[in-house]
Amino acid sequence: MKKYKTFITIFSLLILVNCTEELIPPTDQRKYPTELDNSWTYSTKMYVQDYDSLGNLSDSTLIFSDTTIVKIVKLNDTVGNYKNLIQFISYDLSSPQNIGKMWYLNNENGFYAIAYSNAGSSQPILPKGRVRTQSDLLKMILSNISMPELFIVDTFVSNNDSILYYDSPRYVLKYPVAIGNRWLELSIPFQRDRIIKELTIVTVPLGTYSCYSVEMESTHPLFSNLIFTDYISLNAGLILRQFVFDSLAHTNESGDTLGFYKSITTSELIGK
Repeated sequence: MKKYKTFITIFSLLILVNCTEELIPPTDQRKYPTELDNSWTYSTKMYVQDYDSLGNLSDSTLIFSDTTIVKIVKLNDTVGNYKNLIQFISYDLSSPQNIGKMWYLNNENGFYAIAYSNAGSSQPILPKGRVRTQSDLLKMILSNISMPELFIVDTFVSNNDSILYYDSPRYVLKYPVAIGNRWLELSIPFQRDRIIKELTIVTVPLGTYSCYSVEMESTHPLFSNLIFTDYISLNAGLILRQFVFDSLAHTNESGDTLGFYKSITTSELIGK
């Protein structure tokens, strides 16, 4: 009888251990894919919906569309005092002469953006024609995306080879990757945290991928009406990126508010 009691006790402990392990969020030991000659092609589209006087949204209007090529061209690069960097380049098909460069460090702790040169991915995210301001807000946010080289507005294209460093390396992705991970991505020109919310299935034109949903969180008032989410596969890289800006103001040249609108900008992986 004692032998059976001992067996039952051990069996119960095994069940308890297994149940406890299931409650721990899974971790992933893989890193962001940074092999030489890796390339990604993204289709970016921006849609806008206007609010009427009753707060109802209009049908979506396509404001902008372009395609961006991102490619890894060099490993073990040295920039200033930084070594073992990975050099990415990017350009839009609408302006292939503007080639942007960025350097990343991919070590055991995480994926970091270190420096950049000639912000060449000059997608005119801000719509032309009708004046839709809070443009300075949008430019500031869209020009401070750490990975990969998308959404850098044409105002920032410098067309020179000067290498500029971030005030401190930007913490793009924390390792090991785990649901619930939170980290400070940047603190200048504003504080922005990232958090991994879930592991989800994402379907884009190139296929279906298992992705970590990485969301932005910030107490800064600039972000009060913004939802910014990256969907990252550790096998394939960035699969989908989405910005949703809500309750932005239409203004005229005098600064008068003409109405409000919502914009949704999405980049989908369409080629590798």
